[in-house]
Amino acid sequence: MVARNETAVSLLLSHGHLLLLKRRARPDDPWSGDMCFPGGFVKEGETPYKASLRELREETGIEEQFVYFQFEHKVFHPVRSSSINVHPFVYICEEMLTVNPDSEIERGGWYKLGSEVRAHDERMGDYIKWNGDIVWGLTFRIYDSLKNILYEMSINND
Repeated sequence: MVARNETAVSLLLSHGHLLLLKRRARPDDPWSGDMCFPGGFVKEGETPYKASLRELREETGIEEQFVYFQFEHKVFHPVRSSSINVHPFVYICEEMLTVNPDSEIERGGWYKLGSEVRAHDERMGDYIKWNGDIVWGLTFRIYDSLKNILYEMSINND
């Protein structure tokens, strides 16, 4: 059973880079094709913390023993569904490990902090562009609220 109002995402840092994924295009997914953090719904009896690690493993192949918990950030809510609680967890990884995406993910990669370009669009609102990939919506809002902390952490952990 899945708790349909609790989700968790992982922000994984390594050597000044942040892990992002591109969701595979699917007609039943409202965020289809978007850039995102590894994450998903919390299962019944599971904590958001454990869900973040499970989803990281499922979507990227990166195992729990390679990541080091730093902190949980404040809860966010998608604009389309304010009843959903999104729990962001920040982790450090000693190596930029290879991403082995599952069937929900088209691809994943490491994006250098500080190299993103901020922009605005009538439809998307504020967003950032990283190596041609657009990060907007909830993923952008979570990143934007944490970018200074993430950048400082990346400098201190290199």
